[in-house]
Amino acid sequence: MIFIALRLRDLYPQAFVHIRPFEDFALQLSKRPLPAKLVAEYFIPQFVNQRDCLDIFLVIWIASALQTIAYCDFLLDIDRLSTDFEYRSTASRWFDSIGCSVDFSDCSSPTSGDNESAISAFERSAADAASAIRNGASSLVVTRTEIVENRLPSLSPLSRRVLSLVL
Repeated sequence: MIFIALRLRDLYPQAFVHIRPFEDFALQLSKRPLPAKLVAEYFIPQFVNQRDCLDIFLVIWIASALQTIAYCDFLLDIDRLSTDFEYRSTASRWFDSIGCSVDFSDCSSPTSGDNESAISAFERSAADAASAIRNGASSLVVTRTEIVENRLPSLSPLSRRVLSLVL
């Protein structure tokens, strides 16, 4: 994911500016390119912590989700798979209908619980990611907004709130 973010940063320099440790890491790496194995083993852990990884993931996830929602045949929301039995059953039946049995019983999203402080922290990180996309990397998201807006109601309330921040 870090290597994907580094490539995206080359194309959309403002997409990750809100993640200062990642920016510092990317700047250091641009001054002295190193082999990927060395970077992964020694340098990423020194510069990028778990919270930074979540923030990086959210930029990539939001941009990817908005793009794929507009063009997908079947939309799966991990939050709803985690908490909504009927939704999980419907998804399983759809996959069964195309000859691909999938067991969603172990689906679990870190935001699917009732921990308000974790959800609030997640939403703050998502808001920062959405702001970075809107203000500095809007061309990162190539989507059909009207289709995405029509499909948002099928998502969990949290996913809907997060993705709506960019639309």
